[in-house]
Amino acid sequence: RTRADEGWRVVRDVMSLPSVVLILLQGIPGCVPWGVINTFLSDYLSYDRGMTVEGATLTVMLFGVGNFLGLILGGFLGQKIYNRDPRLLPLLMGFSTILACLPLFGLFNAVDDRTDRRAVAATAIAAGITVAIAGPNVKATLQNVALPETRG
Repeated sequence: RTRADEGWRVVRDVMSLPSVVLILLQGIPGCVPWGVINTFLSDYLSYDRGMTVEGATLTVMLFGVGNFLGLILGGFLGQKIYNRDPRLLPLLMGFSTILACLPLFGLFNAVDDRTDRRAVAATAIAAGITVAIAGPNVKATLQNVALPETRG
């Protein structure tokens, strides 16, 4: 057997797990909107919502700060919940993703040049935190369902 044959065998083995297939099916198309948001949110806020370029850039930066905090919080909460009952981890991921819709809606539709800067900052940070909570838990779930020799 060649290394390529062995590699494809591992891919086949991993893709035979329904949990892996479901995680990838939800994750792959989910990456596109985040790429668009991270690339164009600043332009959208300045051109379409009337914020200054500096204000829009600061808002995107605060969204990133919230994202950083959300990754830490998500990992912490995920571990606590997993220790209590591993079956509850998908509920955390789903709930946090649904909860993220609220501050994202506000960030996309309620923020403009007249919005109080503290409200914009709070909304951007809250959006960043809530969208990031699921991330570390999705990775942990993938590790939990795949055998160590197939994790690459």
